[in-house]
Amino acid sequence: MTKTTISAMCFAFFAAWLHATTLKLAPFYTDNMVLQRDKPIVFLGIAAPNSTVGGTFMGKSADVQSDAGGKFKLILPAQTFSTLGTTATFTCGAETLSITNVVVGDVWLCSGQSNMEWNMGGSSIVSSNDIRAAYYPLIRRIKFAHVTAVDPIPFDQMKAEAWQPATPECVVRWTAVGFYFTRALFFETKIPMGIIDCNWGGTRIEPWTPAEAFNAAPVYSNDCATIAKRYDLFKQNGAAEQKWLEKFKAMSADERKKVRKPTLPWDRQSPTALYNAMVDGMTPMPIKGAIWYQGESNSGDPIYDKHMEAMVAGWRKKWGYTFPFYFVQLANFQDASDDPNNTGWGRVRQLQLNALYTIPKAGMAVTIDIGEAKDIHPKNKIDVGDRLARWALRDIYGQHDLIVSGPLFKSMKTENNTAVISFQKGPRSGLTFQSLFSARNRGYDLMVGKKEGTNRVEEVLTQQVSGFAVQDTEGKWTWANAVISGDKVLVSHPEGKYPVAVRYGYQSNPKVNLYNKAGLPASPFTTEDTPQR
Repeated sequence: MTKTTISAMCFAFFAAWLHATTLKLAPFYTDNMVLQRDKPIVFLGIAAPNSTVGGTFMGKSADVQSDAGGKFKLILPAQTFSTLGTTATFTCGAETLSITNVVVGDVWLCSGQSNMEWNMGGSSIVSSNDIRAAYYPLIRRIKFAHVTAVDPIPFDQMKAEAWQPATPECVVRWTAVGFYFTRALFFETKIPMGIIDCNWGGTRIEPWTPAEAFNAAPVYSNDCATIAKRYDLFKQNGAAEQKWLEKFKAMSADERKKVRKPTLPWDRQSPTALYNAMVDGMTPMPIKGAIWYQGESNSGDPIYDKHMEAMVAGWRKKWGYTFPFYFVQLANFQDASDDPNNTGWGRVRQLQLNALYTIPKAGMAVTIDIGEAKDIHPKNKIDVGDRLARWALRDIYGQHDLIVSGPLFKSMKTENNTAVISFQKGPRSGLTFQSLFSARNRGYDLMVGKKEGTNRVEEVLTQQVSGFAVQDTEGKWTWANAVISGDKVLVSHPEGKYPVAVRYGYQSNPKVNLYNKAGLPASPFTTEDTPQR
């Protein structure tokens, strides 16, 4: 046999090996994954260019042609939820690829900054017990790596760990909020739950936002000084933006460094950087909804509610449907203050409350009673997850009379120098008149409560309502007298002055104790700029 023949054989073998390893799925399709029920099932991957790819799952099959670059998007019919681990098989010519133990259920994107990323191993003593008991083969999680990008990363270049079923060894590293949220849903529904653990500590909301959302929301290009300073690109119109990106992509690495520094620093805080790298590529894959815990890094942002609206609208546009979006209002933090003018995080919580009403299909977990003065990362994540889960259980899973929130400000009127504060009953619940008066929904009644650790809230009959402040006609804020009267709170100035405005819990770490009898805390608010509802 000649050297030429041997070389030809080796080349043919190498070419065959290359071909044999062509067929791949996107990194977020692995063994043990959860696929979204009741939506067309989408598989993304790479095969030989311009080839036919076949896929089979749960008795359904389809073929699709890969494009000139080899990428394919294979769509199979929607399935109802299934707890039976099943194999999905893909073929391209002589190649075969399978992922095993795949179930169909509800997939939740869990995103935000460190309080969403905070893992079970760093949470409360209750979490330690829950970790040891965490054998839930139908609750599964995938973790996306921390990556930044100027423009959207193709799905095949995204970085993620493999899906894992819940075991004590794995759960210790999972998002605690995401775990408790999906565990509560699973306990009530027995539907498989998938967690997309996609978050990054210390990040602002802007890097999680798609570029289209910036263009669609003038508030970013005109009013947000932070973005204007850090990223001048978003002050331009769409055409200029696209032209700039094309120019940037054509630059060498050294040229990019010169452009970025100091005029254009690019890091995890840069607008679109995390959405482009960690979210965009998976948007063809259906999800049930998203939960969001973020805002600490935007606590001085005067238009945070607008930022939330834009981000959520951008996500939903990319996914192609209006999925539920449930978020956490910031917990109490830092030393308590005796000065009613010391507002701290009061403003950002008010903007989060505003966003609850302006974002369709949204829900908010109030956590003003479970924070820690000395730690921006409260260890009690079980109440956070459970309070988020209430919204989903009511809105999605059929528990229509479930109380999802503590008292939420509705309106204020003045009677005899007393501010009469009314609260929402069952925000966006769709409850009938009759069901509002059912035994279960008497939980809307107001009470003074006490919360210790992860224990249930206890009613305190001997204590006055605290946390209310009143503004007089001279603009001065003073701690107010407040009493519960039926389903309202009566607020008055200690010197009998006329109340112009009222605040509740409007500090970084307020002394508050207003609950409903379902044991859920009232949201902080100010009547200064809150729409009457």
